[in-house]
Amino acid sequence: MGVNGLLMGIELSTGKCADAYHFSIDCVYSTPAVYQDLVILGGQDGIVREISVKE
Repeated sequence: MGVNGLLMGIELSTGKCADAYHFSIDCVYSTPAVYQDLVILGGQDGIVREISVKE
């Protein structure tokens, strides 16, 4: 998670970005939480968002 609102998935074997999702235009300092197939994030705009990571 970057402060620019970009959530990134990292390929553990290579360390390279596997996928990225720009979910907010505001700064983000929170740590993503994972519940089942959801990633839950809160932004500086006061909105809590969930992103499905289901394949």
